This record gives sequence, structure tokens and C-alpha cells, in this order.
Amino acid sequence: MPISERNGRLIVGFYEKDSHSPVNMTRCLLHGEWADAVIKAVRDYAEFCGVSAYDERTGKGILRHLVARNIDGHIAVTVVINAQNLPKYSELVRFIEYSIKDFSLHISVNTKNTNVILGDTIRTLYGDPRAVYTAEGIRASVSPLSFLQVNDEVRSMIYREVSGLTKGAEIIIDAYSGSGLMTALLSRNAVKAYGIELVSDAVSDAERLMKDNGISNVENLCGDAAKLLPPLIKNLADKKITVVLDPPRKGCEIAVIDALKLALPEKIVYISCNPATLARDISLLKERYTIVSVTPYDMFPNTKHIETVACLKLKIES
Repeated sequence: MPISERNGRLIVGFYEKDSHSPVNMTRCLLHGEWADAVIKAVRDYAEFCGVSAYDERTGKGILRHLVARNIDGHIAVTVVINAQNLPKYSELVRFIEYSIKDFSLHISVNTKNTNVILGDTIRTLYGDPRAVYTAEGIRASVSPLSFLQVNDEVRSMIYREVSGLTKGAEIIIDAYSGSGLMTALLSRNAVKAYGIELVSDAVSDAERLMKDNGISNVENLCGDAAKLLPPLIKNLADKKITVVLDPPRKGCEIAVIDALKLALPEKIVYISCNPATLARDISLLKERYTIVSVTPYDMFPNTKHIETVACLKLKIES
């Protein structure tokens, strides 16, 4: 949630549709009461301590964004700041404690003039640096920089479908693997699984996940999927390979699509949160791949957004 000021008052909320104007939130219908409590705590803290909001026009002000996760009842709160330190952060801890008992507080320093939300590093001010959760029988921990789906129930449905679509593969490559949860689940279907992830903190989480769960047939690779996919698949040319894609809303980089067209894995399972970029990317692969199935999921109830799982199979040359 972006943080700004309007008429001398702090605004914490989401952007108005098709705009860059934040709407002040007091009651969030998409989340539980914990979200309302966190928003109120940040607003009360800022007003009580006189901490300013970031102004993207001038580059001044401290509070840029509020990022919060509910992970098995633990609330991980991250405040993105345009400074090296959060003033009087113990007061923010005190305000959060009024309503929430199990929580951690982190800061992410982002002093760049950019629309990227989080900075490169996270510093924990209160509580544990990682939150522990269990999903599909896998015990995992995540740092605030690691990607994690926000809807647990729908995430489980999606992972079950993806697991079914990847059965029979010798090798599974999870090309946007995040903190490694899906890679761990898919490793049950293959002789060997690879996770490719650009964020080093997420790769560290994935390494820890595999170790904690006794999973030995997964190799986590830190780097750009576009650069790592072609040589990886080339070295595995004699294997039955399935590539799983779960990119951000902007879809796959063209270099990743080019890598797939060059490597031609037997099957591609594409998880998308943006139907427009999903359609775009599939259209770039249609000459060599057939669409087997497309399944939408209501990952974000009461919004227009959906998550979609598409399965593509390599065409057999005649």
C-alpha cells in the first residue's frame, strides 16, 4: 500500500483505479481485521511521532509503502522508507501491539526515484526475520523479500493442478521459483527438479526449505531464467522435460520466450496472474506448442483479477 499525504493528513491505502492517486483505507474488504489494525497502527504512529510520508515529486519524506503478510496467523509488517532508519520505531511496535500479538516488523530502504516498491535489502527491527508456515505437507520459511501467493486455499488448488500436469516428467524446471515451495512439491513427480530465481534471498529460503524437508533431488539456481534456461535444457536434451512458468504480472521477458523456443521442452505449464500477458506469451509459442488446457482461478475474490493455469505441449513434427 502506498503512503502519501493529502491536506496535511497521512494517506495509507491502494491506488484508485487507473490512477496514481491513493485512496485512504480504514476497512479493507479483501483481508481480515488484521489488515485494518496494521493500517491504523502505521497511521497513528506517523501522526504521533511526526514522521512524514514520501513525496515522489520532491523526493523528500520518509514513509513510502506498507507491505504486510498474514502467514499462518503471523503478521509480517514491512515499512519501505526513504531513509536509512525508521525514527522511533519502538513506538510503531507499541501501536501494532495494541491489536496484534504475533507479528514482526521490518524495514526496506528504498531511496531511489523509482516505482519499484521494495529496496534491495530487508532489516528486521522486531520479531523473527523469517515467518514459518506449512503448505501441502511442506514446512517452509519466508523472508519479506520472498514471493508468496496471498490466497492459501486457491494456491493449494493451483499447486494440485500443476502437480497433476507435471506427472511423468523426468526433469521439472521451475523457472520463477521464488522461495521454493512449488519446486519442492513438483520434485515429488520427477527424478530431478530445478528452481531458477533471480532474488538471492528467495534462493536462500528455497535452500533452507529443501534441507528442512529432507528433499535431495532439487537444485536451486540463482539468476535470470532467460540466461539459465537454454544451457540447462541443452545439457538435459535426452530427458523428458517440463518447464513451469510463474512470472509477475508483466509476463515473461522476451528472452525467456526465446529461450523456450530454442530449447523446446516437451511441456510448458504457465501460471499467470494477468490474462493479457498470458495470451501474448502463448501466441509467441503457438507455432511449436498446442494448448492442452486453460483453467482460471479466483485468486483475488471481489476483484476483476484472476489467476490462470495453462498447459502447452510440444507439437510432434510430421
